[in-house]
Amino acid sequence: MVFIAISATTFFLCAGRVNLIMGWIYIGAILVSTCTVSLLVDPALITERAKIGKDTKSWDIVPAFLIGRIGPVAILVVAGLDVRFGWSPQVSLALQIVAFGIALIGILVTDWAVISNSFFSGVVRIQKDRSHTVVDTGPYRYVRHPGYVGSIMHFLAAPVILGSVWGLFPAGIVICITIIRTVLEDGTLREELDGYAYYAERVRYRLMPGIW
Repeated sequence: MVFIAISATTFFLCAGRVNLIMGWIYIGAILVSTCTVSLLVDPALITERAKIGKDTKSWDIVPAFLIGRIGPVAILVVAGLDVRFGWSPQVSLALQIVAFGIALIGILVTDWAVISNSFFSGVVRIQKDRSHTVVDTGPYRYVRHPGYVGSIMHFLAAPVILGSVWGLFPAGIVICITIIRTVLEDGTLREELDGYAYYAERVRYRLMPGIW
């Protein structure tokens, strides 16, 4: 909740005004999503996601921080400054609404993944202390990393919702980091999590069914 408040404050301060309806709708959707997921998931998962646990892969600490904290704030800063100084051509309300629909689908996909996977940690680690096993239900029946699918959709749509084309640049960087992290995480799970290699044979695609 604190991070959402910081994010909202950052965007509106950078934009220099608060009368941005799509900005409030966007922040509201994230708030509702966060509250709903918090009520539905196992409290043990909330504890897991709030810390860097034992056996966290050292290579993942920076990407996790960039994707989970720095990247989203950078998108909001650039988008807010863009709105204030008018760097981008005006984004139509219709396009903003379409982008919101895409972001909403992304948020729902990620939430579905979190609710379906009691091992949905914020960092890459084999959770031996929590009896980590392969999850193949919910969205994991279709792709191996549905949480990242939802995040990519969200990152891509967020700047457009906020009326910024320039915001797509930091969003693009965050998406690239997410894809690289997907490759590294998938390799780690194949090597270290019992049953994952077999699961990967059944569910062939990491992010995009029929493509990759």
